[in-house]
Amino acid sequence: MQAHYAGAVPLDLPKSEQDPITQQLAMIDASLDATTATFSTLANNLHDAMDLPSNCDRLYEVASDRNRRS
Repeated sequence: MQAHYAGAVPLDLPKSEQDPITQQLAMIDASLDATTATFSTLANNLHDAMDLPSNCDRLYEVASDRNRRS
């Protein structure tokens, strides 16, 4: 702002530079949110997969005939 007041920088220049930065930050936030959701899903799936061997007998009991043969 001091440069603008001194006449060295037009007022619209900082805004034109800030708009792309704001858009890029929004895209980064969206990507981060998607990554967090994906990580959460992966962590839950991994946890479920690691529980499978300890529950083989229970899984067999509740499985359909088709799944038991697979």
